[in-house]
Amino acid sequence: MIVAVIEDRTTDQEHLVSILRKDHYEVLAFNEGLSALHYFQQDRADVILIDYHMPGGPNGLTVARQIRKMHPASVIIMTTSYADIDFVIEAMQIGLDDYIIKPFRAEVVLKRISEAIGRRQDWFPTTEIIPVSGPLAIDLETHRVHWHGERIELTMTEFNLLRLLASRPGHVFTYSELYALHRGERVEPVVARARLKTHLANLKDKLDRGLYPDTLEKVRGIGVRWVPTTS
Repeated sequence: MIVAVIEDRTTDQEHLVSILRKDHYEVLAFNEGLSALHYFQQDRADVILIDYHMPGGPNGLTVARQIRKMHPASVIIMTTSYADIDFVIEAMQIGLDDYIIKPFRAEVVLKRISEAIGRRQDWFPTTEIIPVSGPLAIDLETHRVHWHGERIELTMTEFNLLRLLASRPGHVFTYSELYALHRGERVEPVVARARLKTHLANLKDKLDRGLYPDTLEKVRGIGVRWVPTTS
C-alpha cells in the first residue's frame, strides 16, 4: 500500500515517514503542494497525509480538495497542530477522511490510517476495474482513452465516470451511486444528478460522434449505464 506524505517541515516529514516505513508502508514524500498535485495528475496513492499549513503555496485544504476530485477512492487525512470547528467543517465538506493532531505519535497515526481505510472501504466500496475489450480501450496509467481506434480527449471527471461505467457493462448506476464512487461523497439523488448532468452529457457527445448514440444510456428516473458495442 502506498502512502503519500505532503509536509513542508523536514523534521515532521522525516518522523512521519519513519513511522510509516516501520509499519511496512511504501512511502512517497513531498515538501510542498504544487509538486504533489503534479504527481497526482498522473499517478495515485492509497493514502495521502497532507499538512494543513504549507507557506509559499496552496494550503493543505486546497491541495486536498484538488486531489479528492482526481482520486475519489484514496484516503485523505489532514495533519495539523490544531483543529477548531471551522477547520473540521471545511475538512468534512471536501470529503476528508480524518485529521491527525501534531506532534505525531506512532500508535495514533497508524490507528487513524487503519480506521480511515476501513471506513472508506465500507462507505464506498471500490469498483473493480475489469479489462475493457472491443472498441473501448482505457489506459489507467496514462488516462488515455481510445474509442473505435481513435483517441478521444476527456477531462479527468469524464475519464473517471467512463472507467466506472465501463467497469460494469449493463449495470444501471444510480446517480447517487455514481457520484459517491466518483467523488467519495454521498448526496441526494437530485443533487447527484444535477452535479453529474453536464459531465455525462459531454461524455456522451464525445462517444456518440453521430455513430454510436446508444452506448451511454440514460435510464429514466434511475441513472445511467454503459451498453457495450462489439464493432
